[in-house]
Amino acid sequence: MQPGSKKLDKIAQFPYTVEQWKSSDAHSLYRLEKSCWAPWLQKSESDFLTIATKYPKIQRLIRNRIGSVVAAMSVNKINWNGKLETLPSWDTIAGGGIGTSNFTTTYTSDGNTLCLMSMNVNSNLQGIGLAQKLIEELKNTANTLGAEHIISSLRPLDFGEYKLKLLREEKQTISFNDYCNLKNDKGEPYDRWLRSAHHQGMRILSVSKNAIVVHVSRKKFDSFVQTYHPLKWIQTSDNSWECGETGTWHVDNNSATYREDNLAVEIPLNNTK
Repeated sequence: MQPGSKKLDKIAQFPYTVEQWKSSDAHSLYRLEKSCWAPWLQKSESDFLTIATKYPKIQRLIRNRIGSVVAAMSVNKINWNGKLETLPSWDTIAGGGIGTSNFTTTYTSDGNTLCLMSMNVNSNLQGIGLAQKLIEELKNTANTLGAEHIISSLRPLDFGEYKLKLLREEKQTISFNDYCNLKNDKGEPYDRWLRSAHHQGMRILSVSKNAIVVHVSRKKFDSFVQTYHPLKWIQTSDNSWECGETGTWHVDNNSATYREDNLAVEIPLNNTK
């Protein structure tokens, strides 16, 4: 049995439709986003509306049988020459960062590269292949458009919890690179999202340092500590905090900055021959 075939069996039993985004979906897409991401990593509802209005042909969502949006991906289109030294970060492709991520300053109509920017799946439906279905849709879209590349900025989803576990056990911390190189007993990536990417044939291009950077006031940061999974936060030094997410917070008296490394990956195109 090929990797992922069990998930395809499960999704075959799930009544769904795959559709392009519509402007009327903006609120549902935003609600799904809020359920999947930390507050400082969430795209605004107005950005969803802009993307759905201006670039719907490359966006995809999945609805269940009653019409609710249960999974979605956002995609941008740029030009890239295939050279690692010119590979842009997530923030750059998005348009400067989370706060300006409606693609209006970076979308290139005749671009040769599709960029998978985010993937959201309803927490009750994770593990049945919805994300895999969206990636297959992305490959089909790339082939239809004649794209030369599909790239993404991959977040090791379990890294944040792994860091917290080591800190609670008073063990030595681990670097982003070392964590990404961890293997399970089958010799596959330890991280579940890296493992899924491995099964789907994604090729790691490089470590994208500071792929996502978010600046907020100290007051806003303090509100995150108090309201977003408050039991998870651990202060590791006078100026650093871990919060269960992939990145780390760096704080001073007046401001706070969240910095997150990612893995830049290339997703293989479907062979249509």
